Amino acid sequence: MIPYRRLTFRLLLEMKFGSKALHLLKKIGKIEDSEELTLLKQTIRMSKDIKEIEEYLEDIARS
Repeated sequence: MIPYRRLTFRLLLEMKFGSKALHLLKKIGKIEDSEELTLLKQTIRMSKDIKEIEEYLEDIARS
């Protein structure tokens, strides 16, 4: 993943859920499709808890 994208996701996750969400960066770093990354940003913004993000990342990994 491009470094500025990693920083973007780090900031999004940390601001929304605190440092407890940073473990997701490893999974996010494996995503190369820019459309998937855009959808992930929207999902993070709209989600109410970390579990929603984890489920979304699992769905991406399965496809």
